[in-house]
Amino acid sequence: AKDAVATFGARLAAAHDAGKVVLLSVLESDDDRGAAAAAERLEAQADAVRTRVGVPCEVVVAVEPDLSAPGLLDVARDANCDLIATPLQREADGTPARLVRDLFRSEVDTVAFDAKHDRTDWKRVMVPVRRTGPIAHAMVDYAERLAGRAGTVSVCTCIGDERSRRAAESMLADLTETTDARCETRVSRATLGEFLARNESHYDLVILGEPTRSARLDIPAPFERSRELDTDVAVVHTR
Repeated sequence: AKDAVATFGARLAAAHDAGKVVLLSVLESDDDRGAAAAAERLEAQADAVRTRVGVPCEVVVAVEPDLSAPGLLDVARDANCDLIATPLQREADGTPARLVRDLFRSEVDTVAFDAKHDRTDWKRVMVPVRRTGPIAHAMVDYAERLAGRAGTVSVCTCIGDERSRRAAESMLADLTETTDARCETRVSRATLGEFLARNESHYDLVILGEPTRSARLDIPAPFERSRELDTDVAVVHTR
């Protein structure tokens, strides 16, 4: 999963000329031999990212007994990172790990990546949205970066009745008017769950990001929904 997240983050960064990736390894204790081994493993991973994606890649080895969001955010700021890509780790009951939840409450843009397959490219990307706004625009931007000019981005929304179709089509057109990727828009009368279940197999990645809450333990609905999907999922947070 960590290799997939590193490649995922690298592909997001590679879309910008000045983009770079910082790989972070966290040790629980300050052990010189452990730090050296971790740095060696991380450098090997960085070499693989540079070769595969062609983006500059740095490595950071930090010591923190119990990695917390504040500690990770400090490392990100010191490395001048404006986006954190992290595995979508879960607790034993299936809820997102505390680190993930805390990052999603922070002021740094974060993408939690749920790797379901061993992919290194995501050329067919679905972006379900409910409305325009910073999160929706970030989702489309990330999809465009990943798909590139050779891929396809499908920006979708679901409506309850036909009276809402024209407004939905107008919203999607506004949201996608500046994208350079091959982009389609889709409006469906199905529920989002039904729409995803019918269509997810046609995509390499589904990007979720609506800040709604599910009924279960006050967990944001995208985290809940990501468990139901068989394709790769990215959940987006913007400040």
